Amino acid sequence: PDDYQAWNNRGYVLHRLERYQDAIVSYTHAIRCNPDCAPAWHNHGYALYHLGRYEAAIDSYDKALNINPAYPEAWHNRGNALNALGQYRDAIGSYDRAIALKPEFTEACKHRDLAQACLQRETDVLPQTYTPLSMRDTLPERQVNTLDSWFNQGNSLVYLGRYEEAIATYNKVLTHCPHSEQQSNQVAQQVYRLATVYAQAMELFGQSTDMAWDWLKRPNTHLQGESPLSLLQTDEGAAQVEGILRTMERNLQRP
Repeated sequence: PDDYQAWNNRGYVLHRLERYQDAIVSYTHAIRCNPDCAPAWHNHGYALYHLGRYEAAIDSYDKALNINPAYPEAWHNRGNALNALGQYRDAIGSYDRAIALKPEFTEACKHRDLAQACLQRETDVLPQTYTPLSMRDTLPERQVNTLDSWFNQGNSLVYLGRYEEAIATYNKVLTHCPHSEQQSNQVAQQVYRLATVYAQAMELFGQSTDMAWDWLKRPNTHLQGESPLSLLQTDEGAAQVEGILRTMERNLQRP
């Protein structure tokens, strides 16, 4: 009964079976047997994360890191929890620690890019949450948090120009959330408009993400001082922005 490794391993198996609450019970036993077991604290946090309890997960990750600061997986998963809470700057700091310890950590690099994209978004043309207000009182908090987290990740992938990954992420939301056809169509249209205009801007600015994104966010005199991004909520606005991009491209091509 005092074998912390057995309790930790039991929790891991339950976790793989997606029995997260049962896994937490096992990890808690492991921690009671050995409070200095960093993997048990990390796993405890990871199970809490899957239940949508992001702040509690961060507390567990912090305990793991207090025991072992050179724990890249704990830094990475701490970043994921911060990202889910919208604390993008702190998330980037955690990802940086993970990458410094493990430079080949591709997942941490990818998630850092997502957090950076979220941080750079000053004007959003995509909604920040997917779950309708009418459903928020009827769905478990864990499901609402997970759906909104996936949705934000899809938005960030769009901003990064990683459209196939964005579609796969949105598909996860659509599969797991009771939703209206009208809502899904509205989101799809907004994503399509942004993806189309973003691709045009990237081509115009030589595939420079920073330059394309800066142009999209900056107020534009040809749009009555509005930023191109702010007009992408409607087809008419998107057509205006696309027209300006085509004009700029023609001007560049003139001898």
